[in-house]
Amino acid sequence: KQEIKDKVSNLYKKNSVCVHIRLGDTLAQPWMHKLSPEYIQKCFNHLPQEDYNFIIFSDNIEYCKDWFPQSENVYFAEDLNEAETLYLMSMCDHFIMSGSTFSWWGAYLGQKPHSIVLFPNYFDGSRSLEEFYHPTWKLIEL
Repeated sequence: KQEIKDKVSNLYKKNSVCVHIRLGDTLAQPWMHKLSPEYIQKCFNHLPQEDYNFIIFSDNIEYCKDWFPQSENVYFAEDLNEAETLYLMSMCDHFIMSGSTFSWWGAYLGQKPHSIVLFPNYFDGSRSLEEFYHPTWKLIEL
């Protein structure tokens, strides 16, 4: 853990927001729900106006780089294995989730009393949202 922390310690010196964007197979399957830059912007609008470091985690970082302007407070988590990614996600203060279990675990393991956790309004429909998401997490309509 310390080795991972040493790599990125500067990212966590101020409020950090984990932005997890699962693209993977959704790009090739037109019927699958895809996150969009508009969803991310809606989520940003739900965060208090503070100074954040936004840390972008994705299975397709190159695709995501087109979504975010170059900025000193936007970082792309690259060259990490799955364990490192999940650990670094859990270190964040706040979470913008995609509709994936990996995203869910990052938010669940990292949730703190002050955390804002935002999630998209799509799921398989066979169960209620209460079965999937913590009651303090906020649903964001797509």
